[in-house]
Amino acid sequence: MEFLTGLLFCCSVSFDGFTIGCSYGLRNFRASFYTNIIIGLVSAFFTALALFCGKLLLLFVSPDFGTYLGFVLLFLLGAYTIICGFFAKNTKENVDFSRKINFKESLFMAVAVSIDAFSASLGYGVSGNSSFLIPVGVGLCHSLFLSIGVVLSRKAANHFIFSKKFLSFLSGIIIIGVALSRLFL
Repeated sequence: MEFLTGLLFCCSVSFDGFTIGCSYGLRNFRASFYTNIIIGLVSAFFTALALFCGKLLLLFVSPDFGTYLGFVLLFLLGAYTIICGFFAKNTKENVDFSRKINFKESLFMAVAVSIDAFSASLGYGVSGNSSFLIPVGVGLCHSLFLSIGVVLSRKAANHFIFSKKFLSFLSGIIIIGVALSRLFL
């Protein structure tokens, strides 16, 4: 069950990568290999840092308190993700309008998607989870979801319009599901 919870967590904090990938793919941009590596490494670093900070908090509070605090943080993050998704505006992420995502844009994108992963990972760490596989999973999922988002949206650009609000809602629901599983399992 711990593996499933970890997998769901990694996927839920990585939907931002999918959304960003879709936004680039719909405008016919390509994400290079180094873009995926940068996003994966930065996401893994922020996730590991947050899990470490969450574990440090457990030195000062009881594990039960940590579980409840982790539940509250993850639940609030899920609710916040859903609410922000309903108010999301379309922004221009590509600064120089080239057809490739450059290094500077890759780094900016990586930090932006990692902030969400950091707050969710802090809550996950406080709830008693600190497996070294979580940062690796988050990094891989961010890179994978970005690539999938670019490829799918480029191929489906003429058939579907991807809703950022729907993806935010789905991401929020998954985070809340992880929070509930930490509380009741």
